[in-house]
Amino acid sequence: MPVFRIGGREVVTDEDLEGALKTLVEAFSLVEWTYVDQDHEASAGEALMLDTGSGERTLTLPDSPKEGDRISVLDPSGSWVNQSVTITASHPICGEDHVEFSKEYAWVDLVFTSSQWVYRITGP
Repeated sequence: MPVFRIGGREVVTDEDLEGALKTLVEAFSLVEWTYVDQDHEASAGEALMLDTGSGERTLTLPDSPKEGDRISVLDPSGSWVNQSVTITASHPICGEDHVEFSKEYAWVDLVFTSSQWVYRITGP
């Protein structure tokens, strides 16, 4: 029988998998997502559904982040592929002054380290 790991938890049976997936869904639903369809200045801890259906958008990260600050942003309508999101910051983002995303239905997690923002992008 195959063994999988989800969030550090060993999953062996269908029941284990169902329990692990339920845990992930509950964790996701605890996040309060805010719908945004214009340029936005983000705050630490925000989770944003950033819609670019009516035009390209710029997301500006906080000027004075603390180590471990996190911001999540996702494409709720698949519009980033046609009208991208540019993320800017006063601190580097993976060594750059800005990054641009154009992947539809993408989910970007940004975390501030001691000197720069780093990100992970997921999506279909």
